[in-house]
Amino acid sequence: MNDEVPKPVARFVGHVCGVFAVAMAAASAYGAWAVAHKLSVPGLVSVTIGTAIAALLFRWAGALTGYWDTSGRLSVPAFVYVGLCGLFAAATLFGIFLLIVDMPPSFARAFGLWTGVLSSATLTYVCFLGSRRFK
Repeated sequence: MNDEVPKPVARFVGHVCGVFAVAMAAASAYGAWAVAHKLSVPGLVSVTIGTAIAALLFRWAGALTGYWDTSGRLSVPAFVYVGLCGLFAAATLFGIFLLIVDMPPSFARAFGLWTGVLSSATLTYVCFLGSRRFK
């Protein structure tokens, strides 16, 4: 069974991924500037995670556009996907915890929190699939 994505679709998704990578890198650079001016542990963790995700997005963009040949293997090592899976699973559980314990006071905040929970759950599943891809 051929599970390859058609090249035009892969290139399009790769370019979209590249746009998100540039935006994430810019946000991480601004975050690093902000942390440099006012050091905080949550800020440092956020900047570290943002920089790592930007690097991952750049790698995915390069693999999808054909810049890096990744046929028959993952674009990054499997442990990266396992780590991201754990990170997104923790974010999902934390969001569910907040929904149960500290119910948001407005619909807008509840909607935003639900969007985050569903997005984190989706990313958890995608990273799980990525970690199991070539086993």
